[in-house]
Amino acid sequence: MATTAMDTGATSLPNSSSAESKQKVTMIAKWGKERIMLTDILPTTTLFEIKEMLTERTNILPKRQKLIGLSLNSKGASGVQ
Repeated sequence: MATTAMDTGATSLPNSSSAESKQKVTMIAKWGKERIMLTDILPTTTLFEIKEMLTERTNILPKRQKLIGLSLNSKGASGVQ
């Protein structure tokens, strides 16, 4: 089973009209010694969709992935729940 450690940080986008599109998340996945950056993820993105994004980069199927260490990055993560 592939284990991926995740760290999230939120960023605000200027000039966005809806509240949902104002905040996007950047996730950094650590896979072995490699760091994989997933950017501009909407807060409504499901964990399965994130696993599919990681599959594109790692060729590890979502059912074989285990996400651990999901945490908010203290930089710019204000207002994210």
